[in-house]
Amino acid sequence: MTLEEIAINAFLEAYKHHQLLGKAGEKRKRKNRYGEVALEADIASEEIIINSLRNSGLPLKLVTEEHGELDLSLNPILLGVIDGLDGTNRYLASRNGEDKNAKYGPILGIFSNTNPKYKEYLFSGLIDFSTGRIFYAIKGEGSFVFLPESGHKRIKCSNGQKLKKGSKIYLDRYFDEQSDPKDKLFGKLKKFNVQDARSYVAYHSELASGEVSAVITFTRKGNLEMAGTYGLVKESGGDIFTIDQRSIGEESFFNFGQDGILRPIISAPNKKIAREISNLIRS
Repeated sequence: MTLEEIAINAFLEAYKHHQLLGKAGEKRKRKNRYGEVALEADIASEEIIINSLRNSGLPLKLVTEEHGELDLSLNPILLGVIDGLDGTNRYLASRNGEDKNAKYGPILGIFSNTNPKYKEYLFSGLIDFSTGRIFYAIKGEGSFVFLPESGHKRIKCSNGQKLKKGSKIYLDRYFDEQSDPKDKLFGKLKKFNVQDARSYVAYHSELASGEVSAVITFTRKGNLEMAGTYGLVKESGGDIFTIDQRSIGEESFFNFGQDGILRPIISAPNKKIAREISNLIRS
């Protein structure tokens, strides 16, 4: 099997199990490495992806949200980054009927060595459990959306070079919730259509397919979601930037943003839009 086939198969196995979980998926199980309570849905999805990757024989070292770090072979040469269920709160909101449009699901990134820079991705992707759609990218081959019944379709970021009044932007409101009033970002972006989908599954699937103009998130929780979807954004024609408009591609996964400090991160179709947002939020 190719790397693409291995990863897609892992996503499909997790999706099949998730569809059967029902109410049991909401059961609170244990705290994860970041102090958050993991549900049965979080743990089961991640376990299935881990086991699927193990069965593939890939020589992987894994960094995961619910299971910590583990080696799938005696001498791993690749790194895998997994969030077994990104958007757990959206999963619960969907289950209780609070948010019928919630997007959530696993994220998986595979890198070419065990101490990679972000740009050294081989595979990058996610599956939206609310629809079954898989958004993924292969290094140098582009980004795609896949459904078993309809096949693979190439996707691209928006080709806009400038934000317009009402442009849709996703803003992770966690930063504003933790900040002093003078530092809050929502008010600085009020001329745009600013929303918070509260999951990278929504943030980067919509950015990569041209449905949203930009995404503002922050370094936190080991940056698993950002690492897992960097290649998806990059292969769609966009990039992920720091507040001073540097691509994170040259940054080391194990070093960048791992100090627990909230730092704004801008995912955008191009550097012009990243610069425009950067200037606004630094004003």
